[in-house]
Amino acid sequence: MSAHDTDIVLTAEAGRIAVALRALFMGRDLCVIVTGGEVPHLGAVSCASKELATQTVRFAGHKEYHVTEMFTERLRAVFDGNAAVLCGIHVDNITKEEIETTLALCRGLLDSLCARLKEVAQ
Repeated sequence: MSAHDTDIVLTAEAGRIAVALRALFMGRDLCVIVTGGEVPHLGAVSCASKELATQTVRFAGHKEYHVTEMFTERLRAVFDGNAAVLCGIHVDNITKEEIETTLALCRGLLDSLCARLKEVAQ
């Protein structure tokens, strides 16, 4: 079994915010799913590769493209295959501070994912 046969699963939480990441290898490509909060859903999808700039689909009323685009821009720099990032995070009555916390948790998960991808590439 190669390292690419194993999904990467990461979680992070702070206060009432919990975010989970699952990265699934599709051969040399990667599908990353980021979810959190009370209602799992799909708010945005971004795709990219070294040759393809980030392209995003934003579903009406959702702001998760901030997360998906952050992920794809970073993955373009560190990952050789195609990447798709799907995200849906919903927290009832979220505050501005909790939005910042959510983004910080996502940045931390992205850092951890990139570190794991570097290990797999070796």
